[in-house]
Amino acid sequence: MDELSQMKMRQKLKLRMDELQRCMENNEHLTRPEYVEEVIDTVNFAFHVLSEEDREYIQMAQVALEDQLKWGPPDSWPENNE
Repeated sequence: MDELSQMKMRQKLKLRMDELQRCMENNEHLTRPEYVEEVIDTVNFAFHVLSEEDREYIQMAQVALEDQLKWGPPDSWPENNE
């Protein structure tokens, strides 16, 4: 893959990660789980090239989606997830 292609791929991944973050911060994984799953799938293909921080974010988003947990600061995590 040439440098230009890599730059375009990184830009697309950043946009997709930004969309995932927007979805999670708005708790759309609770109201639109199919859409959020699609967004996660669009970044998962490149999991191996993502930063550790992005990989962890995706993993936590998947857990929140699967377990239907509210997304937010620690005081809203599982034990307070009502």
